[in-house]
Amino acid sequence: MVAVMVIAPVQMAQEGHSLRVVGLVISLHVTGMFAPAPLTGRLTDRFGPLPVAIAGAVLLTAGAALSAASGHVVTAFALALLLIGLGWNAGLIAGSTLLASTVAVDQLPRVEAVGELSMGIAAATGTAAAGPVVGLAGYATLAIGAAVAAAALGPLLVALTRHGPRRAVPAKRLLASRRRITSTMSDSFKSPADRALTVEPWSSLTSCSCSDTSAGFRWRNCCR
Repeated sequence: MVAVMVIAPVQMAQEGHSLRVVGLVISLHVTGMFAPAPLTGRLTDRFGPLPVAIAGAVLLTAGAALSAASGHVVTAFALALLLIGLGWNAGLIAGSTLLASTVAVDQLPRVEAVGELSMGIAAATGTAAAGPVVGLAGYATLAIGAAVAAAALGPLLVALTRHGPRRAVPAKRLLASRRRITSTMSDSFKSPADRALTVEPWSSLTSCSCSDTSAGFRWRNCCR
């Protein structure tokens, strides 16, 4: 996606389109990348991450193929980049959800960090390769290569659909897991005296009132 996106303005300028048209097309692409996120999240909760990821791969493949075949037709080129943006949005949200659903809670921060780093490296590599590929073989070759790469994800995602989890972990469960991780990391920086205060039984706090300030911060949690 990044390889096609970064070279698209250059390609449009070479075809003689004005900066206004270039800006409009890229704006549509960026809108497709981020605007559908709430809907994509709901679809992922409803149908599971794998079907949404497959839909994202289909959109990426269709967008890249249309981009390669659009020629000088700006409307087709704009539609292609919009489809690519939508496919990226679906793939990113579904992939992140799938990762969080299948990795153990204690390993989730490290695995997510590796995933973000890998995505950044792939984006940087695609950006660096886009210019030489277009210079040597043309924009259509780059777009066709992107379509083939996106289509190659199809068999893998279908296999995961047959053998992997179909439904996403509920959002409340993921949030609870993240809170446990945050709490554990926070406790590791506390002194032994502070830890002793934080593990006081809840039953010992039930006698307080919101007007009671003699015990300090320990009483705040029971005054809700």
